[in-house]
Amino acid sequence: PSQSAEQDEATIAALNVTKNEENTTENDDQVRRNEQRRKRYREAKNEEDKDADGDQPSAKKSQSHEAQLAARRLKDRQRYASMTPDQRQVYNSKRREQYHRQLEGSRVKRRERERARYHSLTNDAAKDRNARRARLERERYQRLTPEELESKNRKRRDRAATARQKKEASAVASASAAAATSIAPAPDAASTKVKVEQAAAEGEAQEIAAAPKEKTESEPVISV
Repeated sequence: PSQSAEQDEATIAALNVTKNEENTTENDDQVRRNEQRRKRYREAKNEEDKDADGDQPSAKKSQSHEAQLAARRLKDRQRYASMTPDQRQVYNSKRREQYHRQLEGSRVKRRERERARYHSLTNDAAKDRNARRARLERERYQRLTPEELESKNRKRRDRAATARQKKEASAVASASAAAATSIAPAPDAASTKVKVEQAAAEGEAQEIAAAPKEKTESEPVISV
């Protein structure tokens, strides 16, 4: 019995050693696969960094960037097209608020860029652009409901009236300033006469003070 127990213990120990060796082998394989995967990732990252640090980006990378931008624009259009009228109204109002919150300097710079881009076009391209913008504006105007059309026209009339008032006020202010500077008030005759008399009196007083005093008494004569 003691020999059989020893044999069983030896068999169990051998099995445990074998299992430990198998676990160690599996762990080594997993570590090696992870290391290879990290190596491949580092190599791909280095290639991307090389392309980014170069003077000109690779054609594949630029194409992928353009594809991403096109996909983003398409998603934005699809999302806007799937909105309800109320959602579109809220979205447009937020966009308008965001636009009005921008600084005036950024608006000026954007207008300058648009103006420069427009002047850089050829005659045919400028005509096509103007025709396209006019057509889109007519289509937007025709799609308006009667209420929206009335509101749009009222706002345009209010802006035109405000601009006219500002223009008239500035014209009146400039005319009044020019009249005030060109026309000087006429001097009063009485005040002029009084000033002349005062100046004459002051001149006489100064002359009297400057003249030598006359001797009122004769000097005594000393005889020797």
